[in-house]
Amino acid sequence: LLPFHIWMPDLYSRSSSTVTALLSTAASNVAVLVFVRVTFSCVGVEGQYALSLTVMGLAALTALWASWQALVQRDGARVLAFSSMENMGLILLTMGAAMLFRAYGAAEPAAFALMAALFHLINHTVFKALLLMGAGTVRRAAGEWDLERLGGLARGLPGLSAVFLIGTLSVAALPPFNGFVSEWAMFKALMHAEPIADPLVRIALPLAIAVMALCTAIAATAYLRLYGLTFLGRPRSAGAERPRPLERSELFPLLPLALLCILLGVASFPLLEELAAAVSPLVGASGLKVVEGSSINFLHQGGLDPLGLSALLGFGMLVAFLIVRATGRRKVERGDTWDCGTPLDRRTQYTPTGFAQPLLRVFQKVYRPQIEVREEPRPSEYIRAVRFEQRIPEPFVDHLYKPLTAGAIALAMRVKRMQSGSIQAYLAYIMVTLVVLLVALR
Repeated sequence: LLPFHIWMPDLYSRSSSTVTALLSTAASNVAVLVFVRVTFSCVGVEGQYALSLTVMGLAALTALWASWQALVQRDGARVLAFSSMENMGLILLTMGAAMLFRAYGAAEPAAFALMAALFHLINHTVFKALLLMGAGTVRRAAGEWDLERLGGLARGLPGLSAVFLIGTLSVAALPPFNGFVSEWAMFKALMHAEPIADPLVRIALPLAIAVMALCTAIAATAYLRLYGLTFLGRPRSAGAERPRPLERSELFPLLPLALLCILLGVASFPLLEELAAAVSPLVGASGLKVVEGSSINFLHQGGLDPLGLSALLGFGMLVAFLIVRATGRRKVERGDTWDCGTPLDRRTQYTPTGFAQPLLRVFQKVYRPQIEVREEPRPSEYIRAVRFEQRIPEPFVDHLYKPLTAGAIALAMRVKRMQSGSIQAYLAYIMVTLVVLLVALR
């Protein structure tokens, strides 16, 4: 959570894909599970009110900040790092709501919110492991994962493109994949302020829903940017134009994860039943009922049928395919793309910077971009070239950790004067410290 996140993006961009996958899944999950055990087993109901609002506030700020940052990153690994932050923020936001419900004695909404958060934690483990291992494969095949220099990898790496697309659709919470079901459940969990008469709670929960909706929309745009500018379009470098062919052993580990992304979205109700049974002893109630085999009814207030939704989507895709095939027999003439007299090359397409510009302008007060434009003139009235550089500052680094680091270094330099090399002086320090401790602890 903010502001203790600054190590994460750099670690993701500099470590191997297996290390980052382990950190983003197992290590983070252990921390969340310890948090659940401590807050629901050791913290009393009276103390959960203030703690829940604090957790919800920090989690909401973390999710918002991470989704904003994921949209403007140039390194694909940093995009996934901020994606992990955003998802952990949403998970802890829902867990904070569960603590809030429990503090007010609303056991069923608390149980359902905790179950939804744990379900998304499991789904995040699956699709984030798929994306991080896929990221490592992209880096090995193309030699880098700078979004400004990739593009067109789907032509040379169709298998990797397909499984990475499944992971992208899952993390973007689109049906019928697992991320959609768990995020839908978290939205549903935040919509139960009816049993609580506290005006602050009735304001906090709608705000949490709005934050989650905004984060989901911005993050989906960031994931679309990540996939599209990596696998689609024209190659923007030699490595992207001629990627190294993949071995079967590089692609095979990704297939079970891609299959799980589909199965946990289409047939998620058995896992939800197990999670409902697991959280029941912590909260003392269960908010989940499975009816008619596949339809999931949450707190008797509306349900979701993932299997039916998947069947409906499949039927719609089949109808669209048949329509396209029936109307696609007409003669189609293919020609060159109109280029307004300028030869098309790898620069005449959307770049990661250009893709993010609309939202960057909307949230300009948040990003505060530092832009530098340099012109190279010619002897004539025309310009030889224009160079554009844009930097998104990291305020937590610039205004918090750098001053703290500078202060710590300055203090260390002053303390260093005591390191004179004299044994007599060191013995005097020990003597003074011992006397102070004896006086303080007598």
